[in-house]
Amino acid sequence: EGEGEGEGEGEGEGEGEAAAAVDFLGFEFDGVYKDGAPYPEGFVIDADGAEVPVGSSFSAVFIDSANHDWSGTSDSYICTVTADVGGATVFSTAPEGWTGWDNMIYEFDAGTVEWTNTGGACDEAAFMLGVSDPADWVKAYVWGFGFGPMNSPDFESSVSDAVGTDYASEWGGNVGIGWLYTNITGDTDLHDINILFNAPLGADGAVDFSGGDTWLDIGLSGVGDAAVAPDAYLFASLFFGFGWSR
Repeated sequence: EGEGEGEGEGEGEGEGEAAAAVDFLGFEFDGVYKDGAPYPEGFVIDADGAEVPVGSSFSAVFIDSANHDWSGTSDSYICTVTADVGGATVFSTAPEGWTGWDNMIYEFDAGTVEWTNTGGACDEAAFMLGVSDPADWVKAYVWGFGFGPMNSPDFESSVSDAVGTDYASEWGGNVGIGWLYTNITGDTDLHDINILFNAPLGADGAVDFSGGDTWLDIGLSGVGDAAVAPDAYLFASLFFGFGWSR
């Protein structure tokens, strides 16, 4: 299947001397949800006090895992291909193996949304994929995404191993699973692939990021054990992904 863990790999960026060698593909997706459905009225307040809508996005993230700066301070060895997926629709019948929250699994047509590329490794990613633009490769496949509690023992064990001793006291019960649905492996399957974080949604529709400096500080507690989706901004952060040999 080619899955591998993405967080913490690599040893920092190589001062820009070498061309990127993309060998890892991960995903991130997010959006505001209320009463178990997308909530397009969600917003944040910017520095000028204006309301800024918070949309729904889906990103394919192509990475040179050896040289990428995993602290996030540089994007020289990464290519992020992102689309607004506010028009994604709930699966009429949930895919086989779905264990996330009811009606919180969505699909969209990659050929009808507009994709934007950011990062310094997009030319290298396109060359590796044999296309002129990484988005052309993404458009050729089936995509869906979903959100749910932390109810996969194997996935939770992997996250716990990566986090270490703080998992039980700080993470357990407070993070969920971001699910990917795709046919890039040759079979169309669900993958429990991302760590799900959240930020609370106020009654007025404002997303509240003021709770602290980390997702665990900001987020609602207990989401990882919740029977229904929270009213919140949900962010499925890259954890597992798919690899290519160099």
